[in-house]
Parts: sequence; structure tokens; C-alpha cells
Amino acid sequence: MKKTLLTVLILALLTTSHAQNRAILFEEHFNSTSLPYGWTIDGVAQDRWMISETNNAGDAANELLFRDNSSKTTAARIIMPSVDLSEVNHLFFSFKHYLANNGEPKTIGVATSSDGGHTWRQVWNGEYGESGGHFECFEVNTPDLGQPEVKFSLCIYFDRNTQAFNDWYFDDFRLFTMQTLDLGIQALNVADVVQVGLLEVGMEVFNFGIMPILSVEATYEIEGEWPVTETFDVEIPSMGRQVLTFSQSKRLVPGSYRLSVNINRVNGMTDEDNSNNNCEKRLVVALGTVEKFPMLEHFASSTCAGCLPFSELMNELCENNAGRYTYTAYQMPGPAPGDPYFTEDGRTRALYYDLQFVPRCYPDGDFHYIGAIQQSVFEQLANKLAFVDIRGSFAVDGNRITVKADVMPYIDIDTKIHIAVNEKETFDNASTSGETSFHHVMMKMLPDGDGTFFHFKAGECQHLEFDCDMSPTHVEEMDDLEVAIWVQHHEMIVKSIHALAEKEILNSRFAYEYTDEHPYPVENLVLIEPAVCSDTEFLTTEWDSPSLGNPIGYNVFVNGELVAENITEQSYDFSVEWGMYYVVEVQAVYSEGKTSVKQAATMHYLTSLNETLVEDGLLFPNPATTTIHINGLKVSEVQIYNTLGQLLKTIQGTNEISVVGLPKGMYLLQITDIDGKVYPNKITIQ
Repeated sequence: MKKTLLTVLILALLTTSHAQNRAILFEEHFNSTSLPYGWTIDGVAQDRWMISETNNAGDAANELLFRDNSSKTTAARIIMPSVDLSEVNHLFFSFKHYLANNGEPKTIGVATSSDGGHTWRQVWNGEYGESGGHFECFEVNTPDLGQPEVKFSLCIYFDRNTQAFNDWYFDDFRLFTMQTLDLGIQALNVADVVQVGLLEVGMEVFNFGIMPILSVEATYEIEGEWPVTETFDVEIPSMGRQVLTFSQSKRLVPGSYRLSVNINRVNGMTDEDNSNNNCEKRLVVALGTVEKFPMLEHFASSTCAGCLPFSELMNELCENNAGRYTYTAYQMPGPAPGDPYFTEDGRTRALYYDLQFVPRCYPDGDFHYIGAIQQSVFEQLANKLAFVDIRGSFAVDGNRITVKADVMPYIDIDTKIHIAVNEKETFDNASTSGETSFHHVMMKMLPDGDGTFFHFKAGECQHLEFDCDMSPTHVEEMDDLEVAIWVQHHEMIVKSIHALAEKEILNSRFAYEYTDEHPYPVENLVLIEPAVCSDTEFLTTEWDSPSLGNPIGYNVFVNGELVAENITEQSYDFSVEWGMYYVVEVQAVYSEGKTSVKQAATMHYLTSLNETLVEDGLLFPNPATTTIHINGLKVSEVQIYNTLGQLLKTIQGTNEISVVGLPKGMYLLQITDIDGKVYPNKITIQ
């Protein structure tokens, strides 16, 4: 939903001719980098309210952030600018918020005042335990309304210990009087990064009006694609919400797209507030997905009294999830005298996360968690889609370690690759914490704690090699090492206090241990134009063996599905369908179960349309100007593609196809009859 600047509209008269704006009394979307004009802070939290350039609570950055690690229980309020509501007797308030919590449930409330903040009257409160986002909308029923010559104030407040949560985000504040007909889009149910193939578009809507909603006409449009309009039969009561999903999906090829959704009509009419009828976002279609390995970064110290129970819980988590995670532990210099295995690389990572205390663990770079990671949180991380694949290996010669790493991205993204050489278990840094052994202890980062920056292009593998003398480090045993490799998002976000990075870790892996056999990927992977064999068409994929490796076989994947396992041939044929987009990946297989990252090749199977499959006279006229007639078929569906393979339009159940609005040029039609037989054809539009 498009962000707007602070708008305070006073309803002196409810007869304004601009019906779409007459119900909004106040709204704020926090576009600026500082607290908006007229907002004030009361209580002990003067330095904990700030503007964050994130979008956890709302649909677009920026948003309001409350950050508190105080043990004080005095009220902490943020107060909106006062407005004159002397003529208003019925008022509603809505806002979005996102809690990052890792402790006991927390309570937030809304209160009003008509005496300059000396007296506050609670009008709503809610208790929240789990981290997550919420939308609130309720009636503000208070004696402070309708008071003549009085400035009305409203605040968000906390009035008890908030120590156990990190951050609470807020956005899209709105004071309004309820109109008769007003439906708004709250969010789009589409991820920021999606897999190649059919995209299903959904939206969550909320009824801000008095009248129940029985029908909704809406349109979604994807950049470069034909719009899709649908009418939904619904039953949404006043102050009710519902998720609507369009029945027609779009088949998208990898790339970046702008998605826009708009409510056209409600109950067959234009509703009274069109400011909340549109929502848009930028989405990325990935080349493919891979298995996710959560990365756990653990900050601790052998002089920290609370680190022992924390470490015991983390060790138990690792035992229960063997082979499913990557781990690095940084020993810190405090509490004094600090861990003797502290390093400057560890300091760099601590500063990166703005570490305030130990013990602390950052799962996949997420700073929202304070305690040890629970199994439920681990499962959420492990079940996410991953769009970066990683393989690595290392060998040891005396006190030197050689590390090789391959990273294959499935999306275009700016990231850093981090590599940590850990010792699996150390003993000599034991001190006063009660711990006698420590696990996954980082000894050296390659090249350092800042990592290596890359501008990744989807499908282009990056290879890194490092050679390091471990003599200056704290390594106790050179035969007890492991190497952790992870890729971390590097897009900078400027906040009101200091510059932070969006720290999400896209994927991670432990390297193969103590081996000179690095799993190099295949080379020169190609897809060859299809050849017609009887009534079936095939694509052929071919590749060369790695010039630096000696694999024992190859795995072949088509659109994410394993179709050939550990074959020794260096080519593979598979049947194809006209109009489909194919992503073919080949993975080299080495001894002892080692595998390389996959190399990928793609083809949208349209340009190879064979003329023998085109039936003469099926389409009339051809060339066409406004309408195409399909002769001699009972048509079930027609799909129109451009020559780049993009699906422009889908028409169902008719033999007359309108081409009005399509630019002049050649197009490809896939006609499906009622028996499911497909007739691919070409058409020219003049």
C-alpha cells in the first residue's frame, strides 16, 4: 500500500464533496527518518522510540520501532499529535504491529486523553507472546470524544517490565469514522521470493465500513503480463477480514516483477475510500531452490556465569539435529577477565550484530532471539526455502589449512560470503563459568571477520580459495577442525541511531573435512534445441566433466525433480511440453557421498515450435487486427505468449479471441480443446 506523508484531516463538516477522504481524521505511515512532527514521548523510554527503515509491521518501509531492554516498570507512552474531535462521537482506530519476543507474553495498550495527557483512559489492550505480525481495528469508546474546545490525544503505551523482548514495530496508524462502504487491502499473500512456475496471488482484505460485503471485484497485474480481473462472492461483516485468492495463476520465468492488486468495485459499487484499495510489491522469481541449513552464531565467554546452562541447551539442540545445521561460536572478552580465546574476528562479528551481552545466539542472523534456540524455532528456519547452494572442502598440512568453497545463487543479490575455521571442541580456555569444554569455537575467519562481498547473478557459480597458517591462532588440535561457510545478505539499511545491515543468512554448510578431493561442479552445461521423434518432443542436456575434478557420476534434475541419479553419461534426454519453462540442473557426484553445487541451464520451450504441429486454417484471420476465430475445435482454453515466452493472456471456453490492446507483432497461441489435446499455433497481429 502506497506510503503517504502525515495527514491530519479535521471533520468540521461531514458534507464534503470528496467522499473518499471524508472519514479519515488522522493517519501516519512513518516515511521520514525521524519521529514525525507533533509526536511526543512520555515516561522512561525517551531514547527507545525511533524510526526503523524496515517493513516488519507494514507493507513498505519505514516504520515506528520501540526497543527496550529496561527493567523499569514506569509507563512508556508515545503520543500522537492532538486533533480537534469536538464534532465526532464515533471513532475507530487501526494500526499494524510486529512483536519480536522471546520471553513471557507482553501487553500493549491504547489510551486517550482530553486534558493534555494528565489523565489517560484505556480504550484497548492486547497481550502477545509469540513473535509475529498483527493488525488491530477497534472502536474508540471514550468520554474524551465530542468535548467542545478540547484537543483529543491518543497514545500507545507500555506500563510494565518489557525486558524480555527486543523490538516492537508499528505502522499504518489510522483514526477514522466508519463509512457505509469501505473495503481495504491489508496485505498481499505473496512471498518476496518465489519459485519458478505458477504464481498464486492472494490478498487479505478488511471491512472498515458499516455495510456487509457480499461481492468484491479485483484485478491483479504483474509487470509485463496481461491483467487478471475476478469477482469474488464473499460474506465479510463490518470489522471482518478475509483472504481472497485469485483462481487464475500466472506462470512466471525467473526475474524481478512488480505485482499490483486493486479493488475495483465492492457490492457492485465504488466504495467510499479508495486510498486503501491498492497494494503493490516487488517480487523475485528464483531459478530454483535448495535444502536449507540454519546457521547458528553463538556468542559466549568462559567467564560468563550464565553461559553454562545456555551452552548445554545449545549442545542438546545440536545433538537432536545432527547434519542439519551449521555452527560457529565466538568467545568474547567479557565479563572480565574474558575468554582467552577471544579474537579480533570475533569482535568484528559482535560489532556487526551490536552485541550487548553474552550468552547470545543469532539464528540465521536474526537478532530477535535472546535465549537458547528452541526446536520449534529451528524447524521454522530449516523449513524455509533457500535460494543459495554451498559446497566446500578443506585439507590440512601441518599447521596450514587450505579451504575451497563454491556458492551457487538462484537469485540476483548482493551478499557476503563468510568462512570460519572452528575447532570442534576446546578445553584450555576453561575459566570461571563452570564449563570445561566448548564446541564449534571460531579460531580464524577467512579472509577476516568482514567476509568477501559478491554481487551474485542467478546461475553463476562463485569459487573461493584460501590458504592460512593456523600457528598464530588458539588451535589446540589441528585434527579437530571444521569449516563453516555461510552467505549473508548485505543490503545496508540506515536507521535513526546507526547504520545496520539486513542480516538474514540465506544458507550455510559445513565443508567436507580433511580431503584433497574438492567437489568441483560440471562445466559447459547446455540445453539443445528439441528434436521431433514420432509424436514426442525431447530436450537434450549435455555437459563436460569438471576440469579439476574426477566425479564418479552425475545427478540430473528437471524443474527441481531428480530424474537421473548417479549416471555416468554426460548427456540426458527428457520429454517436453510446448509452452513450459524448463530449468535443468546437473550435479557432480564424488566418492564418499560428496556432491557439488548444481549447474543450471534454462529454456522456455516456445521458439522451437515445429511447423508440422501448426494446423493450416485453424486460425482466421491470420494476420489479425482485433479478433481471432478458431475453426473446427471445441475450445477449452487459449493461452497467448509473446516471442520471449511470457504468458500474456488466458481465455477460457470461447472460439473468438480478442487481441485488442496487443502490440503489432508475432505471438504464440496454445489452444487446448475439451478433450485436452493441445494445438500450438503462431499468429501475427497487424
